[in-house]
Amino acid sequence: MTDLSLRIAATFMDRLYGAHRWPLRVGSNRGLLLRPCSAVHTFFLPYALDVVFLDDALNEVHRIDAMPPRRMAWRRFATAVVELPEGYCDDQPDYLRRIRAAVQSTSAW
Repeated sequence: MTDLSLRIAATFMDRLYGAHRWPLRVGSNRGLLLRPCSAVHTFFLPYALDVVFLDDALNEVHRIDAMPPRRMAWRRFATAVVELPEGYCDDQPDYLRRIRAAVQSTSAW
């Protein structure tokens, strides 16, 4: 089992560019943590993403599998968003445990 690795997007510009700046490849164990964040977009992105909205306690608020390009999503009680390669959540049934472990191993929480 390969652990999930999260790049942290903490500044406004890093969150704005998100996966545009750090592409997420299908089959990889890399994701992007956007915090603080409650909304994401896939405008100008040529591929879909799995998106997991989290609250402050690292509980899942909402999950979108394969969010296609040219979309926007927002969740009211989310304080962070993890963007993952398309199919990651289906391929890894323990995706939330992996996200929690990766987030807790960063200094971003």
